[in-house]
Amino acid sequence: MVHGGMVMTFADHALGLAARSVNRTHAQATVQLDTAFLSGVEEGEFVEARCRMLRETKSILFMSAEIAVGDRAVANATGLWKIRGPEATPRGSI
Repeated sequence: MVHGGMVMTFADHALGLAARSVNRTHAQATVQLDTAFLSGVEEGEFVEARCRMLRETKSILFMSAEIAVGDRAVANATGLWKIRGPEATPRGSI
């Protein structure tokens, strides 16, 4: 079985990439990530994240994801991403 911490890391990374696709002008940081485990993941299974933005304010993105193996949901994740100011974006990054 794949450790739940790896599933959470995958969810955090996928949601962060989805948040980045919504707001490309400023850096962002995860402020909260809640995960509910629904089923186990066996080693070798292909896991995907179906992410969406729920709401956007001036400084926070509200995101959710279904983590699945095919049609089987293995976890649900919701989280908040803080939109940081342009001064927080390192030189050379998008």
